[in-house]
Amino acid sequence: MSPRVRGMIAIALSAACFGVMSLLAKVAVTPLLPAAPQAIQRWARHPVTPAETVLYRSVLGWLGMLAVARVLRASSSRDNSVLLALRGFFGGMAVLAFFFAYAHTDLSKASLIGYAYPVFSILFARVFFRERLSTSTVLLLGLGLAGVAMILWPRGAAAAGRFASFGIGDLSALAASIFSGAAIAILRRLRREEETVSVVLHFTFWCSVVSLPAVALSALAGAPPSIPDVPHVILLLLIAFVAVVGQLLLTHGYRHCDTAEGGTLSLLNAVFAVILGVLILGETMVWTTWVGGGMTLGACGFLLAQKKAGRRAEGSGAPNES
Repeated sequence: MSPRVRGMIAIALSAACFGVMSLLAKVAVTPLLPAAPQAIQRWARHPVTPAETVLYRSVLGWLGMLAVARVLRASSSRDNSVLLALRGFFGGMAVLAFFFAYAHTDLSKASLIGYAYPVFSILFARVFFRERLSTSTVLLLGLGLAGVAMILWPRGAAAAGRFASFGIGDLSALAASIFSGAAIAILRRLRREEETVSVVLHFTFWCSVVSLPAVALSALAGAPPSIPDVPHVILLLLIAFVAVVGQLLLTHGYRHCDTAEGGTLSLLNAVFAVILGVLILGETMVWTTWVGGGMTLGACGFLLAQKKAGRRAEGSGAPNES
């Protein structure tokens, strides 16, 4: 098996890990899962707030990545400290928005909206770094945004002839997608100069920092920090562990395949999350969600493939992560 194939398999496995993490996060922050099996409902009876879940997940993940960084002797450049902090801030806001969305909308719907981030990353790359957009890219961006609008279309709206109205969970998932797009646009500038382990280490650190004000705001809103019960301690440990394993697999995969291949395979995150939401949590999706999800994921895949083809046409394929 070639290194490139091994890298692609590693990224696909990382997508499965992140899908499982999304499922565990949904169970950890949601008090009622009526369509889920009784065993899962018992685990979800005393949920942890989304802000606390992000804090625990980020701190545990940071400690795990700190150990990995020391073993691999990874280092970072002080010249990129501002970009690393910005990437960590936007990434931390994306994680917070994701976990808040999990508490207020279906896992499958939040995942399909949230993983539209390649659309927004290209838009941010245009705004931040003045990257050019071809006509075909603009058309694919429009298709991707139209898919997001279809996913956000409320249940029964098509039959009633109403325009889309957004719930708080839907808006949170959309915010997560936008913040992720900004983080990925910055990451594209960092990947050639920073080791992947270093970038992930800074990401988990800044996620921890960003989540602290969110925990404080939750306390002011009447949800003071609480000590998780035993089931949720186990859930939080599993969330952190699966996240670290997913990041390590992603790191390994990007060493052997380019960004376009890795980015396209990462869209499997949403596919795995939808499958788990439907099969394990008993979620259902209306036809607009299926169609919108297909439009969005298809547009993202074509956008990433188009960028890869463009680099090949220029005779300068993107270097692998190292």
